[in-house]
Amino acid sequence: MHPDWVRALRDQCTAADVPFFFKQHGAWAPVGPLYGDSDETDDAHMEAVHLQVHGRKKVVQLERSGDIADGYQPTDPRTWLMARVGKKAAGRELDGRIWDEFPHHVGVGT
Repeated sequence: MHPDWVRALRDQCTAADVPFFFKQHGAWAPVGPLYGDSDETDDAHMEAVHLQVHGRKKVVQLERSGDIADGYQPTDPRTWLMARVGKKAAGRELDGRIWDEFPHHVGVGT
């Protein structure tokens, strides 16, 4: 799943003062953005190459629409490099944090 989808849900929950729980990314981990003029983009490209060459992991370009840019240059500026690393390796972090928020228990009759 594209990281922006989860961020949008988190931001909606925060704005509505609703606890947000993020279980996991699944088998595909976000490596970093495909486009941009920052060190983050350069780092993502290097990490993607390292994962493909040394880790023998599949890396794809995932557009925000959910389309995988396969065989063409993506046009979406929010395209992310995603690597199939497995659920455990992909982890639960979103933007450097684990989101384990739960609703507060309200007793009956209160």
